[in-house]
Amino acid sequence: MRLFKRFPLVQVRSANLSKAALKRLVWFDFWLSHNKNISLTCRHFDISRDTFYLWKKRFNPYNLMSLEDNLKTRTPHNLRQMTTPKYIIDLVINIRGDDLEKSKYEIQAELKDLYDIKLGCNTI
Repeated sequence: MRLFKRFPLVQVRSANLSKAALKRLVWFDFWLSHNKNISLTCRHFDISRDTFYLWKKRFNPYNLMSLEDNLKTRTPHNLRQMTTPKYIIDLVINIRGDDLEKSKYEIQAELKDLYDIKLGCNTI
């Protein structure tokens, strides 16, 4: 039995796909060889229909690399912004540079005494 019924083995080998992409290619090969029956394919491979439709939208049969994970789509839309101002970070670095043995509690006390900056010790 051939592994892929619809895709030439030469094309599959030349694409250098990852294991996950090969798994998705098997899904689509099964789907195409069973009259494009999505329900049957999802039951057979134990995947959700949403997952199949997501990859169906991305799938290009002429470019098998379309089955690879796109890391750009996995990054969060809103990244957390730094809340500590740059000048406070510079002060902490200067205090730490003067005496490497200082604990975060001592640095916190020095920031409060000298610069009247109230900063949590876990921020230091």
